[in-house]
Amino acid sequence: MFKNIKMFMKRYVNSARPIIATALILSLLMFEAVDVKLYCSASSKSATESSVEVATGGSASEPGETKEPGNDTGSENSVDQPQVPATTNPEGNPPPTDGAETDNKSKKIKKSKFRASILPGRVVYRWDKSEKQQYACFFIKAENSKKWRIKKLKGNMAKYEPKFKEGKKYRFKIRLYDSEKNIIKKSKTEKIFIPKAPENITVSRGTYANINIRWKKNRLEKYIIYRKDKDSYKYLKKSSDGDISESLPKYDEQSIYKIVSFTRFGGRRYISRPSYKRYTVKSFVDTKSSLYTYEEMVYDLSCFQKYYPGYIKVTSIGKSRDGRELYDVILGNEASGKTMLVIYTVHAREYMCTQLGMNQIEYYLQNLDKEIRGKKVESILNGISIHMVVMANPDGITLCQKGINSIKNNKLRKNLLRMSKGVNLSSWKANAAGVDLNRNFPYKFKTEGKAGYADYPGKKVASEPEVKAIIKLTKTLKGRLRGAVNYHAMGEIIFGDCEYSDISDTVNGMYTLARTISGYSSADSYYSPSHGRGNCREYQMFTMHIPSITIEIGSVTCPLPSSEYEDVWKANKDLIISEAAYLSGT
Repeated sequence: MFKNIKMFMKRYVNSARPIIATALILSLLMFEAVDVKLYCSASSKSATESSVEVATGGSASEPGETKEPGNDTGSENSVDQPQVPATTNPEGNPPPTDGAETDNKSKKIKKSKFRASILPGRVVYRWDKSEKQQYACFFIKAENSKKWRIKKLKGNMAKYEPKFKEGKKYRFKIRLYDSEKNIIKKSKTEKIFIPKAPENITVSRGTYANINIRWKKNRLEKYIIYRKDKDSYKYLKKSSDGDISESLPKYDEQSIYKIVSFTRFGGRRYISRPSYKRYTVKSFVDTKSSLYTYEEMVYDLSCFQKYYPGYIKVTSIGKSRDGRELYDVILGNEASGKTMLVIYTVHAREYMCTQLGMNQIEYYLQNLDKEIRGKKVESILNGISIHMVVMANPDGITLCQKGINSIKNNKLRKNLLRMSKGVNLSSWKANAAGVDLNRNFPYKFKTEGKAGYADYPGKKVASEPEVKAIIKLTKTLKGRLRGAVNYHAMGEIIFGDCEYSDISDTVNGMYTLARTISGYSSADSYYSPSHGRGNCREYQMFTMHIPSITIEIGSVTCPLPSSEYEDVWKANKDLIISEAAYLSGT
């Protein structure tokens, strides 16, 4: 240092600027003193400053990194600062070290990353292990909370699964510490939301070839639905709502549905635990909905034929005004020489009768090897065949349920627009031509009034294709037809009066049996303004001499609500097969 001062004096002693020279000398002395001080503290400065800055969240190097003098491009003195050998100090002693610190200063520690594995209903965090790690702290804060909940775990762990409540928003972060309680690694603050697993899952019959799967919807969530196929689950569809419509599963085979909810939150996609629902198709006929349609009937009949081959026969006996098939469903032994005829839903708004008839067919097929009221179903059907016209007025039913646009024929549709002014279509009784089919049969027929929703008998007897088809079937069966049942609604009453002695015993027997099974009342006090003119039952008895009764289901005005069906079913489920047993003498 003094050598430098001498050189400076020689150069500036004779200078004309003694004041400037004196200031420069003092600056040089201060520079040398600072240089010595920096050198003496160099070995301890890096570790101290690094740990302090990391602990306070500063921008210092990670632990184990050092800033070597002369290589820091951000230092103002990086060019002028003198270079000092790293192995000696001014006193000739080596700098204080231990083996580990020497290695850390000679190379940078590779930074570890926190990795989040998003699994159903949970999140697992992983990171690279560090030899310095002594413990970890996990900070969790609910959305509406001001305080962090802290969980401390000792040891050199590298994985953690936080516990979060489903359906609640959280903030979460991780801090790793060394033995001196310095932060050696920290995660970003994550936003976390674990969706709730779908709840209250129900499966029910929907339209004729579908089922409806419903569950409780949560506002922030969307859903993925799977169905088990053999040993694995196959994707069905996504949904933003709490329900989907799915094709009807196979009959009598268990289907298992898996539903998971998912949501995006804090830049990540989270999924819930799965929920499961098992469902087995035990019956095809939907009895929960009050709107049993023509299309449902057609589909269910195809299912009956597929799953009960040899026990059921379905034929068409004609077509309606608007081109819909009029089906005759045959159960039992056609070679027995005995048969029975059942007609449902001549009046459009009474379509629960069709629902009942289809349910009766399925019930008898399901119980072929069982007894109903003490008699085996298969034995009864071996002794008689039952012909069931399950929907005698398909156009009227479709009009009543779906409106005028459901009628395909343009001419019929235009006439219906004119006829239906001021009429509530749900109360429609007639067919698509405005003819009341139960006034169109050849018994004391008389034309009067005009086409409309009810009571118009038509321009001439048997003018309607639906009536012609029933008459033709009745005549075809005449030689072996033992009796007929007609289903209407409403009133919970049974018509069983008869004036002809040759069939009165059979009529009375059918009537008494029906009242006993159903618990319905007599229709003796019922008054009809038409006096039976053009009625189907009167045609069967008084024109064709076939024993016949009429059963009126339901206790309220038609169309009957679905709440009526349970009572209707209890009163009538055994009735037709029991009447068949009576007529066959089984």
